[in-house]
Amino acid sequence: MTETRHTIMEIDKHGTRVFKTILKWLHDNGEAHCLARVFEPLDDKPIVVISEIRSNPDHRDIGSEPAKVAEALLRLSELAGTLSPTSTLWLLHHGDFSYYDGGGEDTFTRLTMIWDGDHFYSSLDSYELLESSTVRELVGPLSLESVPQVLQQLDWNY
Repeated sequence: MTETRHTIMEIDKHGTRVFKTILKWLHDNGEAHCLARVFEPLDDKPIVVISEIRSNPDHRDIGSEPAKVAEALLRLSELAGTLSPTSTLWLLHHGDFSYYDGGGEDTFTRLTMIWDGDHFYSSLDSYELLESSTVRELVGPLSLESVPQVLQQLDWNY
């Protein structure tokens, strides 16, 4: 396991490389951050789960500029050359950890990202709210730990 401040990279019991970090990017409204988790199974396409956390300032949410979030993730040196921009499954994640006044049950939204070789693009038409059973089917045996648990591992107060 490799750790730096607010970043962990490890191999889980299935041999999947798991990368967890507080991802920072420049939103149109200023500096923003979220929890990003990348799962790279040995025999399947990568899965990225981007979780909105309540310490991110208002009006800088992950859903309004997911392409910028994705590009910030691709630029991380820890992921250089390993994360395919064209075959990755992108999931946006919201829940009680996303808002100070609570956010209800966890929700996952599958997002289709278009990669032109230099930049990502997405549109609201590509957002698909997923049922819990679909999320379980998509992530399979991957260990999707609770957001509060991961934030504690990353030493991040939200």
